[in-house]
Amino acid sequence: MKKVALILFLLSFLLILCGIYFSLVFSKDISYPYIGVVSENMLAVSDGDKYGYYDLEENHVLLDYPVISQMKGEEGLDLSSLQYVDGVAPYTKKEKFGLIDSSGKVLLNANFDFINIYNKEHIIVFDNSGYYIINYKNEKQIDGVFDEVVRIDDTSLFLLTDSVGTTLYDAESNEILLKDLLNIQYFKSSDNENYVITVTDVQNIKKNYFYQYKTDSLKELIGTENLYPEEFANNQIVFLDDFGPVLIYDLSSDQIRNINGDYVWFGTFNSNLALVYDNQLNAGFVDAGENLVIPYSYKDGTTNFNIDGISIVNNGTNYGAIDTNNRVIIPFQYKDISFLKRNIYIITDSNYKFFLYNLSYEKVISKSYDFIDSSNIDSGLLVVEKNKQFGVIDMNGKEVIEPLYQDIILDDEYIIVKLEKDKYHIYSTDDV
Repeated sequence: MKKVALILFLLSFLLILCGIYFSLVFSKDISYPYIGVVSENMLAVSDGDKYGYYDLEENHVLLDYPVISQMKGEEGLDLSSLQYVDGVAPYTKKEKFGLIDSSGKVLLNANFDFINIYNKEHIIVFDNSGYYIINYKNEKQIDGVFDEVVRIDDTSLFLLTDSVGTTLYDAESNEILLKDLLNIQYFKSSDNENYVITVTDVQNIKKNYFYQYKTDSLKELIGTENLYPEEFANNQIVFLDDFGPVLIYDLSSDQIRNINGDYVWFGTFNSNLALVYDNQLNAGFVDAGENLVIPYSYKDGTTNFNIDGISIVNNGTNYGAIDTNNRVIIPFQYKDISFLKRNIYIITDSNYKFFLYNLSYEKVISKSYDFIDSSNIDSGLLVVEKNKQFGVIDMNGKEVIEPLYQDIILDDEYIIVKLEKDKYHIYSTDDV
């Protein structure tokens, strides 16, 4: 028995030591006037006159380069674009940009007016001659100097514009996909993962392409020429012309469904119904035959049905929620409702206080807050504000960090808590 007790004691002691080690490794106190977002375990930090990168694993900082003049002295200055990507990051010197690696070694001298990094093999730089794309060795990756280079969100696609026209370039495959176009526009799906890319050629003909982010593939949507995307969700795209919605393109079957009625707006189908607006901007729902199943009794702010068959609707005064049979499942007593993820909603009451609401329980599951930020929902955590102080809650409404702090930056892996002026505490999201 004594041996068993001793073994249990030793195991408990080891667990305590592991916990202490974990806390030491993943919880840090850092003092700087400014701390920015985390990328590749590196924080953007500033001491007031310089900026650098703090290595969270190695516990050291590079502060060798002065902040460009327009950043000096700004409260809460934004260095979010100055991040590590693929092991490299921008630095500034005498108001010019260069490139360093994670040790602070200079890879490109500070000779550029602007740097934007896709990866270390594709770096967009700007100087007096224009924009061009190089790698970390200062080798050009694509011929030409451009008047403008625009990256399509977080994709590998870039719009390159010069005097001839606009080119669609894919940095992942290092290929030019479309070139010498008069115009290129893009429309994002509701899940932010796919795009419709609308191009106008030299004959002024508009064509639409489906770009799938995960597979980095581009497919022409035949039959949608000279139309514009209006809604993109549930693997469907609604297209319109100058007079209103005209067809729905189903990506799963590459089939086209014509829209015959006169609508100001037509949504995609989910739960066999589509949200529509009439000429008086009243909202209702139609089935596949365009029969009005839920009458035009709702107003602007009404949403399409989600995957659970729930729609957030506005009755002209307040927000509530209905199912596909038009039964009220969240009463019309809220100033706003927004869907977060399965069964979880953010509601705003008549006093403009924010709560988490669980539809499965049909009740509020959190305390009230002045604001709930859902911009980093993929982390499973939400930044909340109360009395001008910030905290963090999980999706069950539990406070994992009480709202007692001056500011909080939430990242996929880290939570940066501003304790007081110039002092920050950093947690791992796994730690909380």
